[in-house]
Amino acid sequence: MKSKGLKIISLVLVCSCILMLVLDLHYKDYITYKIVTCVRTEDACVDFLTRHSCSLYADSVKNILEKLQNEKMENAYLTIQHSTDTFLIKSFIKQYPNNPYEEQLKKDLENIDYHNLFGESSSSLDYYAFLTTYPNSKYVSEIQQRLDKMEMDYYNSHIKNASIMESSLYDTIVEYFKLYPQGKLKEKVRDKNTEQQDYFAYMYAIQEETKAVWEKYLNLFPKGAYVSIAKQKIQRYEDQEKYLDYSLPNGAQPYQKWYGKNRLNTTSCAFVTVNASNNSDVVVLVKYNNKDGKVAGHTYIQKGNSSTIYLLPDKTYQVFFYYGTGWYPKREMPGGVKGGFLLNEHFDKDGSTINLNTGEGVTYTLTQVVQGNFTTSDSHKNEFF
Repeated sequence: MKSKGLKIISLVLVCSCILMLVLDLHYKDYITYKIVTCVRTEDACVDFLTRHSCSLYADSVKNILEKLQNEKMENAYLTIQHSTDTFLIKSFIKQYPNNPYEEQLKKDLENIDYHNLFGESSSSLDYYAFLTTYPNSKYVSEIQQRLDKMEMDYYNSHIKNASIMESSLYDTIVEYFKLYPQGKLKEKVRDKNTEQQDYFAYMYAIQEETKAVWEKYLNLFPKGAYVSIAKQKIQRYEDQEKYLDYSLPNGAQPYQKWYGKNRLNTTSCAFVTVNASNNSDVVVLVKYNNKDGKVAGHTYIQKGNSSTIYLLPDKTYQVFFYYGTGWYPKREMPGGVKGGFLLNEHFDKDGSTINLNTGEGVTYTLTQVVQGNFTTSDSHKNEFF
């Protein structure tokens, strides 16, 4: 019996201790709660809810925290209610999501951004930004019309009538696509850009003047403005390829149409005989040495061969030499003359004049040796023709 009584006493003591502990915790919880109600700050509320999440006073503290946050939001709203600072308004919306003023504030932002579009620093990009931000705005139609006018004015003043020969046009077109990335005139601007690129590619081909460059032009601009010229050039190169090893018959007169026939040999004639070198064909042209400088006679000489031009006696002449390989009859030369060499072209002349009387003549041997029979002077295409 005595043992049973001790057990009961022990149980009562344990329960008493637990009760005292619970009462102590409840007392501390209460004291902390009372402190929160006195100081009424967000930090105190958050700290209480963190430490006493299961407290009997947790809901009450939550209500206090909510009221404090609403008061803070209301005070913040009062500072921006009539503000035109979009940064402050956007910061408020971000800090207080789903606040009761959000719809009105967004309308205020729209109106502020709309009126800011008419400032001196506004650009087309600001208009695009507005349309992106407010796709359902009541101002969309008006803003789009203004944007279209800005684009049209830029196009008319900077691009429409700009010369494709001006390199600055490229920079202007690049600037257009920066300013009007969704422009309604972008196809016209691209056409202008293509037109300029077409022109510069054509000018490059003219400068380089090779078959490969003209073929590249056709590949890049199959519908370009200079396609017909390119095709003619390529056809001409293909024709020329057939003449790379071609020579006229020895003694031929390729420029007879322009200079007339040579004189026939008579006992009263003077003459000029030319022995060609073994390296190159040559066209020899003899001119009267007077103010008219007309051609007295000419001849084509194959390499290693010779030919004679018969001339009127008692005249002063000057002799010119045109060397090369691959005779092309259609090649255009100065003065409307046609016919010329395709490769290794070179012009020379006898730097001195010769006076030939009846039966007199001179012979030129075009062999490149030291102490040759004469020394040539450089000439050029325009002087020869």
